[in-house]
Amino acid sequence: WSIVIAAPELAAAFYFMLWSAGKFFLSQGSPVPMNPPPKLVTDGLYRYTRNPMQTGLYGVLIGFSILFQSPGALLFTCLWMALMTLWLVKIEEPEMALRLGQEYLDYKKRVPRWGVTLRRRG
Repeated sequence: WSIVIAAPELAAAFYFMLWSAGKFFLSQGSPVPMNPPPKLVTDGLYRYTRNPMQTGLYGVLIGFSILFQSPGALLFTCLWMALMTLWLVKIEEPEMALRLGQEYLDYKKRVPRWGVTLRRRG
């Protein structure tokens, strides 16, 4: 049963990660925080989630947790998500607000940090 649930989860998650990495490079930046794209990226998957690469990573971790039926891996994933959320809230998001200004603040109001919304906010 685990492969039936994990396979589509992993496929979608890997797509999120690969698409996001490609988008960074096409935007003349990289996923590494020291070399961000020069302007805010809001198209593609970024219309639905502010962090598609991290969302993909969490999907991969959850998918492997399901595939291997590992509560320990799922616990690790939850702890990692909590730490990353703290890092985003305290470090990355304030830096992006300083660097990108009102455009980022407006984007932040429209698009969720985690997960995916199929409805664009206002």
